[in-house]
Amino acid sequence: MAKDFASAWLQKPGDLHLNRDIADQQSMNVGFIARHLKRLDDQCQTWSDQTNAVLIKESRQALKSRQFLITFSILLLVAFGVTVAGSLMLMPGIYTEPSAKPMLYAYLATLGVPMLLIVPLSAHRSVESEIDDGTLELLSITSMSPWQIVWGKTATAVLQMMLYFVALLPCLAFAFTLRGIALDSLLLAVLMLALAGWLLVCIAIAIAPLASARRGRIATLLPLLLLLGLTEFGVGSAIVALFEREWILSPFETIHTGIAGAIASISLGIFALILAATQLQPSTENRSSLIRWSLMAVTTIGVGLAASGIYAVEAGAITLALGFITLMLIWGGATPMLAAESGVMTARISRELPQTFLERVCLTWLTPGPGTGLVFAGAHLVTICSVGRLLLFRFQELHSNDISRSDVRFVSDAMTLSASYILFYSVGAYVLIGFIRRYQSVRVEIGLAGAITLATAGVLVPYFFEGYANDFREFSYSGWQITNAPWTIIHRSMSTSMPAQIVLIWLMTGLGIALVVLSERGLFRPRRIAEPERVRQERQSV
Repeated sequence: MAKDFASAWLQKPGDLHLNRDIADQQSMNVGFIARHLKRLDDQCQTWSDQTNAVLIKESRQALKSRQFLITFSILLLVAFGVTVAGSLMLMPGIYTEPSAKPMLYAYLATLGVPMLLIVPLSAHRSVESEIDDGTLELLSITSMSPWQIVWGKTATAVLQMMLYFVALLPCLAFAFTLRGIALDSLLLAVLMLALAGWLLVCIAIAIAPLASARRGRIATLLPLLLLLGLTEFGVGSAIVALFEREWILSPFETIHTGIAGAIASISLGIFALILAATQLQPSTENRSSLIRWSLMAVTTIGVGLAASGIYAVEAGAITLALGFITLMLIWGGATPMLAAESGVMTARISRELPQTFLERVCLTWLTPGPGTGLVFAGAHLVTICSVGRLLLFRFQELHSNDISRSDVRFVSDAMTLSASYILFYSVGAYVLIGFIRRYQSVRVEIGLAGAITLATAGVLVPYFFEGYANDFREFSYSGWQITNAPWTIIHRSMSTSMPAQIVLIWLMTGLGIALVVLSERGLFRPRRIAEPERVRQERQSV
């Protein structure tokens, strides 16, 4: 203390003022930083309070569950075993020869099992357990919306996939240092794995609320397992083809493929989550309009991505093919379900119907009902076929050496025939569901089952009768097989003399849609009812 007092006494007065100014400046800086840290802490606390409660609950349960602990432990053990055993098996060439391929195959296969199988199944089972325990009914009476519930489940699954990926990231980096794989190929393979896992999680969550009984859950679980297996096989085959240089993509094509795949997977995943959220809404709510808006958005994105790839050779062909096949599959499943909707509307839905002339012209096709659904689906399918035909011929003009004009004509005709058959059997499903609905209530999923049943009958019945007429000997295609969609499309690939059959299919389809629309009385008249004063006051108070 005496030494400090002496040193302070020996200092000049100017030095004392300078030290005091420095100390004041330091205290001001400390106070400034403390205030900003306090503000950041308060903001983080606010974000924490606003975080999805389902995400917090599910994350805590998932990370403490036995399934996660066992899967994560096995993942680490397998990765350690692959590292040790693979390194020893590749000795001594690992020092001089490129050895990354076998190690990356093993690591990505190890990572693919939890991301493409275990996590989607756990997300599916999580939603099913909420339905079994009745907790979804309790959550429905709270301020949480179905979208928050579904998004919380999805975010929990994505968090688990991120943990699995982070655990194997050092192993992937180690394998990359062994040489033999380009960095863009490795990044594209990891991106495919991540996007496939995200999409499977969304589809698994969307499938879970379809069935409420145990038999129905088993019936939905089997297609889900088949989808998971096929996706894992497809992603694995794509990664092998990528690493073995079966796909020789330029840097532009690689970037385009990655961005297009990411946009498509994210949009399809969000669409699946919207389907799941609408299924959790009460039956009195308008579920159909949001689904139709989502279908319109997905179709627009799909056509836009297909159009963006026509100036690339390999990536453009892949984008065009996958884009239009995906759109046809989506509308092939959505159109029969739109045709199976009930035309009866609750008072809450009727209060939201378009009223003015312009609103009825533009927005009537977004309102619930089988007639509006068929017109909505038909307009989109015609648009997809028209735009697809233009893009295909434009692609053939730019890359005439890679694809012939006859091939483009076959693909466009096959797409047109597929759209016509989708609409044709959806009209048949509308008639079938209308007959069944006289005796009992029917869910819209039965419309898809009815369309599949009618399409199967359209294949088997004419084939059986014509085979019987020919004593079950081999016979060629004829006009009696017009309802046989696969044979008609295949025959079109080998013959160009089918304009009459195509026109006939479209005429039958258009006539059926017109009859459905005309059967809905008052479709084009304003049906909107006034909102009661009590309901308006309650809505404003909320």
